Amino acid sequence: MTGKHDDLTEELTRVPQLDPHSVETCLWFAHLAYYARRHDLAIEYAQRVLQFDPSSAFVHLMMGMNLAQTGEHTLALGHCEKARELGASTIGLRSMACSIYALAGQVHKAENLFEDLLAAREVLYTRFIFLAHASACLNREQETLEFLNKAYERRDPLLVFLKTDPRFEAFSGVPKLSNLLQRIGLPDHTADDRLRMSA
Repeated sequence: MTGKHDDLTEELTRVPQLDPHSVETCLWFAHLAYYARRHDLAIEYAQRVLQFDPSSAFVHLMMGMNLAQTGEHTLALGHCEKARELGASTIGLRSMACSIYALAGQVHKAENLFEDLLAAREVLYTRFIFLAHASACLNREQETLEFLNKAYERRDPLLVFLKTDPRFEAFSGVPKLSNLLQRIGLPDHTADDRLRMSA
């Protein structure tokens, strides 16, 4: 959560020795590897989960997210489409699909899905963090910041990953995001760097 990726990577590489056959362990560490920007490890752990549960739409989307971040867009889109075939219908899963389409260059599909997510707010309870994930990948800075602040007002627990989620990397150093990080209690090294440069 604080961005100490080197320490986390050391722990991640120990997983095969500690609990090589646990689906739950592999799933959790795939999550953590994503936030540590170790997409290679995230893909490895997600693949292990899919060996046991190939019908998991969520894990296919996790694969797609990591593949999209590494530039493997065709493979990413394949997992995204597979997830949608399996019924990735919740707001959270549709937000992940939207992110994958945007990261893989399928902007028109991403925009259409994002509009669907906005419309769904009228009839479904929608966590603003999921809207922020999607809008961030579409480079909608103002909307993303608004959604993040609304997520903060509702104390969404996923905000603890705000500093390390690659989807928000483009907004690193934006004053309003730095302010939000401070309110959450996460260190903002970008802000620290700016202070040192101005000293």
